[in-house]
Amino acid sequence: MNNNMIRVTIMWMILIFPYSASALEEGDWIIRIGGAKINVMASSDELITEGAGVLEGTEIDVGDKSGFAGSLGYMLTENWGIEVLFGQPFSHDVMPNAELAGLIGPANIVSFKHIPPVLSLNYHFNVNGGNIRPYIGGGINYVHFFDEETTGGLKNLGYTEVAIEDSWGLALQAGIDYDLSKNIFVNFNVRWVDVNTEAKIKGGAFGDISVKNIELDPIILMLTVGTVF
Repeated sequence: MNNNMIRVTIMWMILIFPYSASALEEGDWIIRIGGAKINVMASSDELITEGAGVLEGTEIDVGDKSGFAGSLGYMLTENWGIEVLFGQPFSHDVMPNAELAGLIGPANIVSFKHIPPVLSLNYHFNVNGGNIRPYIGGGINYVHFFDEETTGGLKNLGYTEVAIEDSWGLALQAGIDYDLSKNIFVNFNVRWVDVNTEAKIKGGAFGDISVKNIELDPIILMLTVGTVF
């Protein structure tokens, strides 16, 4: 889901003849299914090796990813609701910065997968008779990392095992539901998720490598279709 797709979709939503929809009510369930793009805002401390100490100026970066995602929500009152974000396991590549690439080569060095559940409490700005329902929310996230593998230069240097710690953090979001009919709507939302972790890369030419204070802090853009029941 690229930026051009998002702009076209929003223009299409605006041009649709407004439908007079009912506001959300206590006890309503809301499900949204569609696509997400995870834009990773990665940073880390310098890499530390057992054999050579701190590798000055080195840092890692993490690639973006798109895929299937959705959410399930329940209205506690007419305005307040809880929501759980779900999605497919997302796979990311870890890349070296220029200094690290000079030591081990420019290719990707690690790959991993994660599952990104987020639990949010949202406030919905219900407007009776309107077909646009904005909302904002905040909550907590838990990120489980798995299928970690070394690749490229790290693998060539004999590093074969990676362990990335799971992460707990805060999450914020804002979104808009646009009603197409009584129970069908399209949704666009943006989330910021606080993800902090550490990694250990074992074996290899320089001994075990530690990467501390890894901040992923992704911004997640979602475009979905939903229903209320």
